[in-house]
Amino acid sequence: MNDQKNMLLAIVLSMAILFVWDFFFAPKTNLENTKVESINDNPENILNEEVIKPSLPAQNVQKIVDREKIVDTADRIQIQTNSLSGSFSLKGLRLDDLTLVKYRKTTSESSDEIVLLSPSSTQNPYFAEIGWLSSDRSILTPNNKTVWKQENKSQLLTEQNTINLYWDNGQGLLFKRKISIDDDYMFSIYDEIINNTSNEIALYPYGSITRISTPKILGFFILHEGPLGVFNDTLSEFDYSEVREKKLEQITSIGGWSGFTDKYWLTALISDQNKEIETSLRHVFNGSDLYQVDFRTIKPTIVSPGESSNVETLFFAGAKEVKLLDRYSENYGIARFDLAIDFGWFYFLTKPLFYSLIWLKDQLGNFGLSILALTVFLRLLLYPLADKQFKAMTKLKKLQPEMKALQERYSDDRTKLNQELMELYKKEKANTRKSSGGSSSGIV
Repeated sequence: MNDQKNMLLAIVLSMAILFVWDFFFAPKTNLENTKVESINDNPENILNEEVIKPSLPAQNVQKIVDREKIVDTADRIQIQTNSLSGSFSLKGLRLDDLTLVKYRKTTSESSDEIVLLSPSSTQNPYFAEIGWLSSDRSILTPNNKTVWKQENKSQLLTEQNTINLYWDNGQGLLFKRKISIDDDYMFSIYDEIINNTSNEIALYPYGSITRISTPKILGFFILHEGPLGVFNDTLSEFDYSEVREKKLEQITSIGGWSGFTDKYWLTALISDQNKEIETSLRHVFNGSDLYQVDFRTIKPTIVSPGESSNVETLFFAGAKEVKLLDRYSENYGIARFDLAIDFGWFYFLTKPLFYSLIWLKDQLGNFGLSILALTVFLRLLLYPLADKQFKAMTKLKKLQPEMKALQERYSDDRTKLNQELMELYKKEKANTRKSSGGSSSGIV
């Protein structure tokens, strides 16, 4: 008995000591000043042999900076096309400032244009990074603090004008990047490594899309909004709540694509469709929710001494226009890129109908008229079936008096009633479907 009392007393005293230590002496963590460690933000982390995956970028939630103050600086390359406007900084080369010039928040012409991407430390950061990872502690690779230099001095990225950049790591590796954009929403990032060392170099291409704070979504069960991707030719969709709960989801596939979708907008990274990649969906909470979709190749890119190697990554950021997504899928060989649009379970029906609406809209000039025209066409197409059903219903109505008489006559004999009903249907060349209660529910 005394031993039990002594043990209980020891447990209570131990808990008391731990509580006093934690409350008065343990170092305090200020959540607002906490940063998520990132190998892209800290070069020392890049050299960590065990870290060869894209990291979560640091986010100081204490200070929110006005977006215009960040994007309106001299070190940024401007983006201007018929579909997009924005910029990216020579420091880090994050694609973090993008506006859709063809779309507005409301139908009013004076309404603000849709802002898709925003830099870190703004109200709702949303950006993409593309780069290289190394498992060798001695190799420096570009990170988001790297200041790139331009080969050409143009300050404007357009459909006709590409941006050529380079960075020397001071160890014999020269990193070169060419950024181009088409008339719509597809960026092409062409990376080249030139190995001027006497050693063979192994690096992993990677890409990431980061979204800080949970966006407002409609929450319709027939509409997916959140992380998604096509892996091994199969569409996978994830709710924000799922990512928050799991913290980490990892998928291995050959090629494919991944990103974030809203009701109308999409961001997506498309790697080499012939290479095996590992895609991660991650979440951390550091004063606000941080979601990231990223990929890296499973096998490294090997660059021999005196040789060079290159890789191209595509980044889509724009509106989910079905014809455009189909064209990209065909031109770039992107697996099932059209599934970024949520066509639902009946994809094989809904997509052709949608294309029919688009064609009718082009002919009639109005979506309202195209919906009416498609409705009339479908009614005409289904008329034979509807007519047959109508005739069956008419015949059923004519049989109702005789059926009622039989039900009254054989109300106590269910078996005889069914036999007489079957004889009646056979005589009148009618066929019925039975409901769960056994009564006649219709004639075919």
